[in-house]
Amino acid sequence: MSDSKTPSDNPTSALSAAADPSAAAASASPAVTIDPKAAVAAPAVAAVAAPAAADPKAGEAVAIEEVITPDPNAPATGVNAAEAKALADAATAKAVTDKAAADATAEAAAAVAVPESYALDDKALAPEVAKFLKENGGLNPELLPALTPALKEAKLTQKQFAGIVNAFLGFQQNLPAMMLNRDMAAVKADPSIGGLNYSRSMEEVSVALDAFADPDFKKWTVQAGIANKPEFVRVFQRIGRAMRAASDSPSTSSPDAAAPETMAQRMYGRKKT
Repeated sequence: MSDSKTPSDNPTSALSAAADPSAAAASASPAVTIDPKAAVAAPAVAAVAAPAAADPKAGEAVAIEEVITPDPNAPATGVNAAEAKALADAATAKAVTDKAAADATAEAAAAVAVPESYALDDKALAPEVAKFLKENGGLNPELLPALTPALKEAKLTQKQFAGIVNAFLGFQQNLPAMMLNRDMAAVKADPSIGGLNYSRSMEEVSVALDAFADPDFKKWTVQAGIANKPEFVRVFQRIGRAMRAASDSPSTSSPDAAAPETMAQRMYGRKKT
């Protein structure tokens, strides 16, 4: 049987441990070597890792993450007022550019689409064409509904339709002037009212128009392009000639006026009484 004793049974070792705490600590745990670099980095680690949560179910440390949402209106850290304004102006310009690009994309999409109905407003018409339409009472409101099925079948876009209308009405706008010039040449070449008779014929036409036509009628004949039409000129020339002949003949109301001759008298002379 060995005669060994435990430290607690040895009064000398117990007293030595109580008298020298460092010795007791050294004997209880291994020696720790402190690295100066690790001592410097320790606070940074401590700043990231949070203290262990008092969770009775788990003794592990819980890391707390803080999500920071920056204020878009707040100037950037370290940016002065001038730089902040420049950044804001650049952002505004980009927003305007992005909107213009979006509008252009939408317009391009609309340009190739076949609409359900077609419109002819001032935006779709050239300024001179819109003015011409207003001066002439505009389009017949039943025209567009009547044309729409054919336009959709042809797959015309609004822009294509507006281009056709502008071209047609632009020609129509100049048509009356072209008609007047064309008909004037025909009147001057006519053997009965033109040539050497042209000046006298125009005087006779003026006599008839002044007697029977009001200013609105005269304006309409010019706008419609029929003022110089040979048939129109010939009718009013005959009316004017008859009026002039009547005004040149003696009045039948005068007692001294001779009775008008009959056709037989003009052919065979008056019978002597």
